[in-house]
Amino acid sequence: MAPCLASHQAELQPLYSSVLLAISPAALRELLDQSSTPMLSVPLTSVVAPLGLASPPLQWDAQMVAQGIVAGDASWTAQHLEVLLGCTSGLDPASIEQLLGSSAAAIFNCLGDAAMCSTAVEVLQSMLSSAPTSAVSSCLPALVKSLLLVFPNGDESCRNKVAVLIGQVAEMQNGAVKADLVAALKAAPDLLQVPELSQIVN
Repeated sequence: MAPCLASHQAELQPLYSSVLLAISPAALRELLDQSSTPMLSVPLTSVVAPLGLASPPLQWDAQMVAQGIVAGDASWTAQHLEVLLGCTSGLDPASIEQLLGSSAAAIFNCLGDAAMCSTAVEVLQSMLSSAPTSAVSSCLPALVKSLLLVFPNGDESCRNKVAVLIGQVAEMQNGAVKADLVAALKAAPDLLQVPELSQIVN
């Protein structure tokens, strides 16, 4: 269904998203594993073979899948994050920039949820390390704002994972965005009381 989204997005998008989001997170991770044989392609035993047609190379398109999953307005679930995690390695920097623009706020909000924090961190590690520097810098204020959901009273496991992520962001792309990260943190004085974050500023 994913290859058809480009030409029939309005008609297929709700159905496509609902199918993906109905799959369990573990199954999604296996299904979207690009290092293995694609499971989202048309098999030779499908209807195209009896019709005498060669099976087309309908390997799933990471950009179309990612755009499809973030297009809805529903609250995000673990499945949303698993789909994005499966897509990020197949996206070029320009596509990741576009995806950040449409999904960053939703991903950031997942950082404070103990059930989704780990996957949200993985998604952000992948996206922010590959996105253009300008795209990373532009989303930092929203990222820092979301930290107020985690620090100082959020889930301890989330705090630890997010603190590591913020430290990694400071060093990403050879430190190109550290100054912007520091500026964003300084604009949120409450966060400067958090030792793991204040050391980045200092």
